[in-house]
Amino acid sequence: MTLGRWMPVVLLLLPAVVAGQDGRQGAPAPPDSPEVTRYVDEARARAGADWKSAYDFFCTAEPNRANRPDDPLLEPSRIFDNVYVIGRVGTAVFAITTSDGIVLFDAGYADQLETVLRPGLKAVGLDEAQVKYIILGHGHADHFGGAPYFQQKYGTRVAMLGADWDLVENPPPGRGAAANPGSGGAARGAAPAGAPPAPPPPKRDLVLTDGQTLTVGDETFRIIAVPGHTPGSMCFKLVDQPVLFSGDTLFPGGAGNTEKDANRFKQIIEQIDRKLFVLPPDTIVMPGHGDDTTVGTERPHLQEWIDRGW
Repeated sequence: MTLGRWMPVVLLLLPAVVAGQDGRQGAPAPPDSPEVTRYVDEARARAGADWKSAYDFFCTAEPNRANRPDDPLLEPSRIFDNVYVIGRVGTAVFAITTSDGIVLFDAGYADQLETVLRPGLKAVGLDEAQVKYIILGHGHADHFGGAPYFQQKYGTRVAMLGADWDLVENPPPGRGAAANPGSGGAARGAAPAGAPPAPPPPKRDLVLTDGQTLTVGDETFRIIAVPGHTPGSMCFKLVDQPVLFSGDTLFPGGAGNTEKDANRFKQIIEQIDRKLFVLPPDTIVMPGHGDDTTVGTERPHLQEWIDRGW
């Protein structure tokens, strides 16, 4: 597999860095002059609220919100020789082609199966009937939503760590399987209130374990358990390739959301340090939400994350 860069994400990364969303503090910008301030205020007044959500998503430093189902769409794209990305800038689904069918990492929202995932697969020339496995990074509905369709129609195998199979089958009171408590990383907070009723989760199928390898055709994936965001959160790495699909565990600028739970934060930090930051520095990290990064970019900032507590 020949590796290339994920150009849509690189382009999206630029405004985030300019706005300080890389999770680290730079030198403060000088204050605007009165003339600049007046022009900006006039522009805001004329623009109204039409583009407010897009501005908040791309330009607001550390927006305190989770990914949303109406985040801007990604153009379905091939990012490496046999790896494709489909979905929204806030919630990505990765498709990996092998000599024995397609593997999806996550399956997006249930109510976007017909509008995002299925059309996205078709747009990049992939046959949905060839989806043989769906590996779920964890048991939140923005990740497993589309899985029951493939499971029921094509007999697709659905795989997840045992702890999160338990989570989707026995969700915490008041949450339901659709709970999505802050799926993002350092700059994302809790999911908005008033979430729709929980979609049905996939039926329990393959129960993965930490360190296990899964071979599909000519590709082998290594499972890495990184609990903290959920009890059964995980990453998977392409064996012999410097690519890590990190789900909701590792993001540019920080770890996955642990809902201000000190024990869960300690757990995810320890797991990232012990299991992910031992990977080569040039390992490309592809989260389930937002921008990509590398192990070498994030590893030097671990103590900063510990000191700030998120």
